[in-house]
Amino acid sequence: MGGVSYALCIHELDLPGRDVALRRVSLEVRVGEAVGVVGRAGTGKSLLLRILSGQRPAHGTSLEVLGLDLRREPRRVWESVGFMAGAKDSLLAWRSAAGNLHLEARQKGLPAARIDAAARLQLERHGLLPRATTRVAQLDRSARFRLGLAAAVVAQPRLLFLDDPLHGADAESAAHLVAVLEQWLAEDSSHTLVVAGESLDAFRSLLTSSWRLDERGLVPCSLTAVQD
Repeated sequence: MGGVSYALCIHELDLPGRDVALRRVSLEVRVGEAVGVVGRAGTGKSLLLRILSGQRPAHGTSLEVLGLDLRREPRRVWESVGFMAGAKDSLLAWRSAAGNLHLEARQKGLPAARIDAAARLQLERHGLLPRATTRVAQLDRSARFRLGLAAAVVAQPRLLFLDDPLHGADAESAAHLVAVLEQWLAEDSSHTLVVAGESLDAFRSLLTSSWRLDERGLVPCSLTAVQD
């Protein structure tokens, strides 16, 4: 690889889709890049991100995420990355906002001595500190959206996957997400982003490259054509 460090090095990954046949897809993402995957519903974007983040079984020729073998170490991959799905978050309704962040950080293996500070940082960054003890069930949609993003990065991952993150988001929440991602990418040159959706127009200013997922597989596309 010529000494270039890759966050993702995926060769011939088996990827089905709801409305398309099984394909073999390949994707290489350098450390520090922000990559978009655009495509219509049913092509397998969500499944792709769930496989790459260690949540679903992976089959392929060579599959490395942050230097880890995705096929043999899916749990370690999951602990090493951040993930957010706009259509359905993984927050526990009966836990407080802070409680959800503490739980996520513990599950991702963040050292106990760093959890309190990491959770507080994210509560402050997302304007949720006054609601730290509020149960998720009592949060409005905008606050829950912000908390979902906070949970995705609370364990300080170097690689972040966002699956249709603006699903159902209002304009204020969308602007907040883009601003937070811009800050997150700028604060550490090793931070790497992969975002998927039917339209990625809101993220155009952040992306370094983009791909279209269709019945053929993953095909490079122009940053000016990130709307499906």
